[in-house]
Amino acid sequence: MNWISDLLSAFAHSLGMDQIPMGSNGQATLEFENGQRLYFEVMPSGVGVSLVYHSDGYQLLKEIRTLLELCHYQNTVQYQLRPGLIAENVLSVSTTIPQEKAILSELQSVVEQIQDTMSRVLEQNS
Repeated sequence: MNWISDLLSAFAHSLGMDQIPMGSNGQATLEFENGQRLYFEVMPSGVGVSLVYHSDGYQLLKEIRTLLELCHYQNTVQYQLRPGLIAENVLSVSTTIPQEKAILSELQSVVEQIQDTMSRVLEQNS
């Protein structure tokens, strides 16, 4: 599990942070000021990256529809994004970076792709 700790440490430093602590369950969480949470999870095939957003519920159906459209395989660029509704009014976007590609630049690119997707969902439904 050293590779993931090293990767998250490098990612934290790129954000001006000391570290992103990895829990004993193989997960780490980074919370943003806007309430979105970025989750990292060690998986057998690599590292899972998910962004979770708590919707106010007023535009939920439109947000879900937009998220599904944006995550369609024809609209994704780098990694196939998986949309999700993980609890009442909680949307997620996730993907997996294979371990052999799990380097800082790849992680930064994936996080940017996921954040951009969620931003587009919110902009199109505000």
